[in-house]
Amino acid sequence: MNYHKIAAALAAGGLALAMTALLPAGAADSFEAIEQSDGTVSVRCTDKELIHADIPETLDGKEVTGLAENCFDGCKSLETVTLPDTLKTIGDYAFQGCAMLETVEIPAQVTDIGDFVFEGCTSLESIDVDDENADFADFDGILYSRNGTLLIRYPAAKEGESYTTGAECGRISPWAFTDCRNLQTVTLTSVNAMGADCFMNCKSLQEVTLSDDIEELIGASFARCESLKKIHLPENLKSIGDNCFFGCSALTGIEFPEKLETIGEKAFFGCVGISEMTMPAKVKEIGEQAIGYSVNSEGEPVLIPNFKMYMPAASVSIKYARENGIAYQGSVSQNMVLFVIVGTLLVILLVVGAVTSVRRSRRLAREEAERIAEEEKQKKLAERRAAKKRAKEQKG
Repeated sequence: MNYHKIAAALAAGGLALAMTALLPAGAADSFEAIEQSDGTVSVRCTDKELIHADIPETLDGKEVTGLAENCFDGCKSLETVTLPDTLKTIGDYAFQGCAMLETVEIPAQVTDIGDFVFEGCTSLESIDVDDENADFADFDGILYSRNGTLLIRYPAAKEGESYTTGAECGRISPWAFTDCRNLQTVTLTSVNAMGADCFMNCKSLQEVTLSDDIEELIGASFARCESLKKIHLPENLKSIGDNCFFGCSALTGIEFPEKLETIGEKAFFGCVGISEMTMPAKVKEIGEQAIGYSVNSEGEPVLIPNFKMYMPAASVSIKYARENGIAYQGSVSQNMVLFVIVGTLLVILLVVGAVTSVRRSRRLAREEAERIAEEEKQKKLAERRAAKKRAKEQKG
């Protein structure tokens, strides 16, 4: 450190210049200070060619407590960063597009980490959190909330082909697994909510098991997962978002849960490995080009050859198939079959009952007629006897 330079600066009354001299090499030239209402500053990188960033604790004589939104946006050469112990907030998209960044350590005082902070950090192997941090933690280099209930970010280049969330993890942040290049299998054990686009562009991902507690897949959750072959959809799933499985060309089949109600636009666009789908009875909305579509060599949307849909009779799915010219086959649901069987039995019972009633009525009528005839016969016999008796008495 050049103390003579510092002394000279102080002697000249240049306090700001002295503070600049105390900063790590290049710090003053590489960052701009954005003053906050509490008298501290957030910083934003101004040197897009920066390779090693050592952010100072003070800048322009004020304490650095935040990374501004888009702080390192476009710093494609950034490989390492040292964050100051004074840091408290990390703004949205702070490291967006830092494709060479490999590790980040979150200081103890950080209480707020914005959205999509590590979007595009395709070389990121580990996110480490100071053990004294009260709000965040890392579990084997994966960024979580302190109590482990929220998975915030899985580093895109982290080693390992499989991952299973712990029983305490109930939520996954938006974009939490995007661009992960090594993951092949994922199991979300107790997760009940996933943010938008969670696994988008995970090129190696082959198999996913989702917790049955998940009711909604938001947005392009698995878009462009071109190696995805198998996925277990939750039993309680009600909604599949727009572009959810867009471009999942290796997916050969999918089994929809019975509770599914909505399938978003282009949800299965480009899933050329799927030749047929059986639609649940409760589906009431299917978005534009959601099922049965891909693109031709000119990039225009076309129907997947020989694709066919199966669905219950009189369902919304039939309308979609007809409007899009997709082959389909309507079927009677199990409930409808049961209804028909029970109805048929009731009809049979009614017919049998009616026939039995008619027969009984006829038998009773016949018996009544026979009784009346017998009475008439006996009456006539009695009259003849009486007539003979009178005739005999008259002769005597």
